Amino acid sequence: MKTMKTINLLIGIITTDSHVCVSILHSIISYFSIKNLNSVIMTLNNDIDNGILMNDFNNLFSIFLIKDFDYLLCLRSQAYLNAHALYSMIDSQKDLIQNVIIQNPKVFKLGKEASINKTDYINFNNTLMSKKLAIDVGNFADDRKMYYSSNVNSSKIFEKEKIYDVFSSYQSNNQYISGFHNFCNITKELGYDIYQRIEIIK
Repeated sequence: MKTMKTINLLIGIITTDSHVCVSILHSIISYFSIKNLNSVIMTLNNDIDNGILMNDFNNLFSIFLIKDFDYLLCLRSQAYLNAHALYSMIDSQKDLIQNVIIQNPKVFKLGKEASINKTDYINFNNTLMSKKLAIDVGNFADDRKMYYSSNVNSSKIFEKEKIYDVFSSYQSNNQYISGFHNFCNITKELGYDIYQRIEIIK
């Protein structure tokens, strides 16, 4: 890793089954226990409803923004991530990067090499976000009053803090813009690039 400073990582698991990613995370955290990384795991359970899913991402983003973390790692249902991939994502120093697995079912050994490429859109599974980007997106949202009213659960989390509405979907010129597209569009409007780390299982 390029820097030896301690990194504080918020790991957000947004899933219908909070046990889906836990076994993977145990190995990741064990790997990083000697590599200057402190982590906190937060699980948010949701059903299939897309609106609730986007609210969970808004909640997670808002928590990340107001707490003392350097990076936010977003994991969704059936997420696959290994310690080497996370190490590489942090080491890349990209502000928004997703790890993508391309699988060949004939061979199950992970390829040793992975490429990092620019992209226009990610779905925020296996995705790492920097605090720098989050602060700029938060300022963007503050300027435009992009908030939503807290529900019972989130009001207990945030109390009087603002909950940002940066993952909301909307219609534009008769075209549906998903919450993930919305956040990616904000990111690009602020001058940031979006990246994918492509890892091939050969």
